[in-house]
Amino acid sequence: MEVRYLERVMIVGQLVSVIATVHNLEQYLPRLLTALRHQSYQDLDIILVDDGSHDQSPVILARAATQDQRIRLLPLTPAGGVAAARNAGLELVKGDYVIFVDGDDWMGRDYVRHFVEGIEASDADVVANPYIVQRGGAETVVGEGQLPRLMTQDEFMAAVVAPTGAIRGYLWNKMFRRQIITAHNLQFDEDLDAMEDELFTVRYAIHAERFYFGAHPDYRYGVRSGSLTTSNDTLSLLGQQLTAVRAINRTIADARARERPTWRTRRLLEKG
Repeated sequence: MEVRYLERVMIVGQLVSVIATVHNLEQYLPRLLTALRHQSYQDLDIILVDDGSHDQSPVILARAATQDQRIRLLPLTPAGGVAAARNAGLELVKGDYVIFVDGDDWMGRDYVRHFVEGIEASDADVVANPYIVQRGGAETVVGEGQLPRLMTQDEFMAAVVAPTGAIRGYLWNKMFRRQIITAHNLQFDEDLDAMEDELFTVRYAIHAERFYFGAHPDYRYGVRSGSLTTSNDTLSLLGQQLTAVRAINRTIADARARERPTWRTRRLLEKG
């Protein structure tokens, strides 16, 4: 069966909320804040969640909030972890669409605009884009050369849980609809310090119907020493990952057992 693209649905002028979580990232914040403030898509609601930083991050964030009226600062004390910080940010969201970014990464000028164009091209419930991994001075484009396309729910879910690829369970290479998040009270599991993003994405995808891959690598994910995924506490990290994997598998199994209509593999032809 041939897949046909949906009629373009213009959303220009609709608000996009960007939630950035920060914990002791003073050296990276100026780069991120500059990138966010100078996005080519201007209708932004920027929520900066400071998760109990004790370096100069609160000062840098407060200064940014005085420089741009689109920025709102949410300080949390004590630090509760990235899942709790994202949940706190979700409570403040005003936008029709939601993007999550990490405080030590950055993005190109058209990062948000390309998500918006993906929604316009597909009327999808989630848009995913490839991304750039920066390790030291080297950059690798993950998903380079792939073409924009609609995806079935099965195809998207398989790409989310895959150990490699351009989609995976990351948050920052996707844009979500707030309506789906709020309608199903979706939150991040605050008991997890690893793969909480993948679990959230899986839970979201179960309630979504339309999926689109936009093929624009705008986000730069910086791999740095000292982060959770590169730390030496491998036993703790492994335990968290196993817990998350069990929760992801259980979520998928429960959805299939309920035989949700939206879970059936189908091609997205046209709205309605």
